[in-house]
Amino acid sequence: MLLGLLVLGGALYYSIRTNPDWREFDPEAFYQTLRGLDWRWLAMAAGSIYTTYFLRALRWRVLIRPLKPHPSIWGLVSATIIGFGALGVMGRAGEMVRPYLIARQEKLPVSSQLAAWVLERAFDTLMLLAVVGFAVGQIDLESLRGRPDLHQWIRSAGYAVGISTALVLLLLVLLRRYYDPLSEWLIGRLRFLSEPRREAIRHFLEVFGQGLHSLRDAGSVVMCLILTVGLWLCIVAAYHAVLISSSSGPRLSLTETFIFMGMIMAGSIVQVPGVGGGVQIMAVLALTEFFGVPVEVASGMAVLIWGLTFLAVVPPALALVAWNGLTWRKLRQLESES
Repeated sequence: MLLGLLVLGGALYYSIRTNPDWREFDPEAFYQTLRGLDWRWLAMAAGSIYTTYFLRALRWRVLIRPLKPHPSIWGLVSATIIGFGALGVMGRAGEMVRPYLIARQEKLPVSSQLAAWVLERAFDTLMLLAVVGFAVGQIDLESLRGRPDLHQWIRSAGYAVGISTALVLLLLVLLRRYYDPLSEWLIGRLRFLSEPRREAIRHFLEVFGQGLHSLRDAGSVVMCLILTVGLWLCIVAAYHAVLISSSSGPRLSLTETFIFMGMIMAGSIVQVPGVGGGVQIMAVLALTEFFGVPVEVASGMAVLIWGLTFLAVVPPALALVAWNGLTWRKLRQLESES
C-alpha cells in the first residue's frame, strides 16, 4: 500500500512540475467550486451510494444461501454499513470486519464468509474491468482533450484490463470446478507440517469450500451478476452526479465517466486509514491530465468524491456500532481475530 501511494504521489508531483496550470493554482477558484454546489445532485449521489450497500447485502444473502437459507436482511445491511464505515476509518485493516460480523450474527464459520468475500471481490472486479475495458476500447485521441500523448498509455492499459479479466475468470472457473482436488493437492504438499496443523488447514479449506457452494448454482451466479450490475450502475450514477453538482464542474460523457471511475477505483487500493490519499490523487490526475479540467475544479471534485465514497458511510456506521453495543476498538479486535 505504501509503495502504491508513493507511486501515485510521484505521478502527482510529476504532473505539478510539468503541467503549467499548477503554477497558476487559484485557491479562490477551488473554494468557489465547493461553494457553488447544487445540493440536490449531491443528495442524489449520496442516495445512490447508500443504495449500493443494500444491494451488496442482497448479494451476500445469495452467496451464503446454501449455508443459511434465510439470513436476516437487516443484519446483513447493518454489517455492510459497519464494514464500509470501518474501511473508511481503518483503511484496508477494516476489510475483514464485515465477514466477521456476518459470521457472528448468522452463526456461521468465519472461513465460509471469507469465501463469500472472495466471490464478492471477484464479481466486483469483473464488473469494473468490463466497464473500464469497454470505455478504453472506445476512447481515441480526440477524446483526450488534455494530453493526446497519453493515447498509447491508454491502449496499454486496455491490454492490461483484458489480461486481468482473463485471470479473474480463470480463478472463478478453478474455484467452481477444481476446488476440491486443488485443496487435496495443497494438503498433500504440506506434509512437512505437524498433523494438528495439517488438520487445521484441512478444516479451514473444507469450510471455505462450503462458502463457495453458491458458485456451483447457475441461478445464484446469475442473480449475483444482476445485483453486481445494479450496484455498479448506482456507483456510476453517484460519480456522474458529483461531477455535475458544480456549475464549474466537468461535463464528462458516459464513456469518460467509466474511465474516470476506473482510475478512482485503482486509487482506492492505496487508501490511507482516515486520510484517503490514493482516491484524491487519482481523481486529480485523471481530471487534469486526461480530461483537461482546471486543477482547482479537479481538486474540489476529488475532495467531494473521497468524502462520498469513504466518509459518507461513517455517520450511519457509528450509529449502528452504538446500537449493537460495539466500539471501534472491538471492531479492530474482531478484525485481528478473523
